This record gives sequence, structure tokens and C-alpha cells, in this order.
Amino acid sequence: MGKLDIIVYGATGFTGSLVAAYLSKTPGLRWAVAGRSRAKLETLAASLAGAPAPPQETVVASPSDAPADAETLASAARVVLSTAGPFSLYSDAVVAACARAGAHYVDIDGEVPWVRRVIDRDHAAAADSGAVIVPNCGFDSVPSDLGVLLATRKAGPGAALQGHATMKGAMSGGTIATGILMAKNFPGDVANACLLGGDPAVVNGDVVAAVAPSAARPYWLAPFGMAPINTRVVRRSGELLGYGAGFSYDEYAVAPSEAAASKMAKNAAVPPDALQKLVDRGRLFAPGAGPDAATRAASSFRLDVVDAATNDLLASVSGGDPGYDETAKMVSRRAPRPDGAPPPCAGGGGVWTPAAALGTVLVDRLAPRAGMG
Repeated sequence: MGKLDIIVYGATGFTGSLVAAYLSKTPGLRWAVAGRSRAKLETLAASLAGAPAPPQETVVASPSDAPADAETLASAARVVLSTAGPFSLYSDAVVAACARAGAHYVDIDGEVPWVRRVIDRDHAAAADSGAVIVPNCGFDSVPSDLGVLLATRKAGPGAALQGHATMKGAMSGGTIATGILMAKNFPGDVANACLLGGDPAVVNGDVVAAVAPSAARPYWLAPFGMAPINTRVVRRSGELLGYGAGFSYDEYAVAPSEAAASKMAKNAAVPPDALQKLVDRGRLFAPGAGPDAATRAASSFRLDVVDAATNDLLASVSGGDPGYDETAKMVSRRAPRPDGAPPPCAGGGGVWTPAAALGTVLVDRLAPRAGMG
């Protein structure tokens, strides 16, 4: 029967199970679920047995413990979709195996220091094998990357842009654990605004305080927790896609009042040790847990990309629950079609950003068919 279309590694995790449920609705897709626990994989597969496209296989694999398992995943399917984070701990060997084997790879990571390592280590091998490696294909950082891509087509080269994010939702334990890990283990890299690319001369670093309204903008702005990820990815896209000398992009959260903006700024500065204490006390989700279906159904996001000087709206991306339901759509739409056609990438094999790998093709896949705008 040949290779599977896709294999989902980390399928039994919180986000992985949502990805699996989404893929199971695609008639004709040949795919498998993979992870460390056979019992959990079988339970997941059984829960999807009545779907239009249930998984054809379950693959027990733990590449972080058994490196040979990474080769197994890379040889099983045309695309490996990883939701196994923290990715620096659990998906490192899988990316390297895909790059060597010519298997395409996508994930939902927001671990910018790890992405830098993947680029340095695996880009050349992926270019040789034809493997298209695309990290950051969830809420980190598809809306920002594609929104800016569309905005630059209106604004022209060298644009100074801002992303203004309005978001309602809750973070899973896996997302929180990854943020803690990055802040503790890679503080210098996390703070490097041009770690993946961009011109330091036009990058002022991350927003750390509330910003008052202006004549062109009637609302307050505050530090946005996802900005240290999204801005890095967008700046690399700017280099890969030629957004022009002087191009810049900063990202903020929209706040309804000065008090709300100040509170958001304070929350953004909470150190990793304090976050871990909140997890230990049950105040935040632990790894493997996350917001329930009702909470996700009430969640939403909107990212407006505007001209930094005039606040003119250039592009907007919106959807439902950003971190999980919409992330499942985003990364799944990055996967191959049931006809086996490979994911298009104008640059060929290599390690790319979502915008550089797919551009407006992914926009077309996400809206309106996936319910995002």
C-alpha cells in the first residue's frame, strides 16, 4: 500500500488528540497515530473508529529514549506531524530523521531557541533530501506569519507593521510547561529578538509595558505573551520572502483600559519559578491537561496587522479557540491532501516558516473551508 499520508506523533496528548479528531474527518486520508503508550494509542484509535477516516495504524515510538524510533516514524509516512512537546525534549530526533530521509515534517511548537538549532543542524540535510521542515504551524505562529504576508502585499517593501491581538482562551499544561522550560534553560535566546532573523537596527526588542492610545488608535496596547515567538518567525519570513530593507514587525495585545493593560503587563513578567508554583498548586493546568470543550467553544482570537504609523488595517486573521481547536486545523491543513500530493514549497527542501513554505496556499486551505477568516 506504500507510505501513509501522515503520522501524528504525540497523538495522545491534549492537542494531539484534537489533531487526530480533526484528521479523522478527512475521507480517504491514510494516516496513523504514534506515541509512547500503546494503551493510550489504542484507546484513541477506538474512539475514532466510527469516523470517516479512522487511523489505519498505531505506532508505539519514543524517539527521545530510543533513537531508532525516529527513523521508524520518518519512514512510515510522507509527512510526520508532531505535537510531542516540549519539542526540544521529545521531537528533536524526529526532525533530524525526517531531514535525512526526505520525509516532510510539521509541528505546533513555539520553542524559538530549538527552532534556531533545527535550522542550523537540519536545513542542509533537508535541502539535499527534499524534506520540507516547517515548525511553528499552530497558533504559534500561523496567524501572525500569514497575516503579515498578506499585509506586506498591500504595504509594499520595507513596511513597519504591528500585530494587535485580541484573544479569549486558556492555556494547556503543555503550553505552560514549554514556556517555563524555555525561560529557564534558554533565557538569552528567548530575549534575542532577532534569533531567527531580522535587522537589529529596526527591532526595538519586546514590548514590556502598556502603551497608551494615540490619535490613530483609540485603544490601549499591552505585552502579548505569544509575541516573543511570533515576531521571531515573522522576521525570518521577512528575510526568506524579501519583505524589504527596513521591514519591522512588533506584536501587542489589545486591552480595553489602562488598568487592564497594566495588569496584562504585570502578568507577562511573571518569572518561570512563580509559574511552576502555580502549576504545583493546581492554579494552572499541568502537562496533559487543558481547557475543556465548553471553554474552548467560548474562546476566540483576532489578529489585526496594521501600519505602525497610521494604524490603517492591512490584514486580519480570526477564528475560534486559538491554542487548541484552531491550532489543530492550522497544522492539519499544513498536511498533505488525501491524493498524496506533497505539500507545496517554492523553496524546495529545507527548514522554513509557514509563510515561506506555503504562503497564500495555506490561507486558501484555512479559509473558508477550515472555518477561519
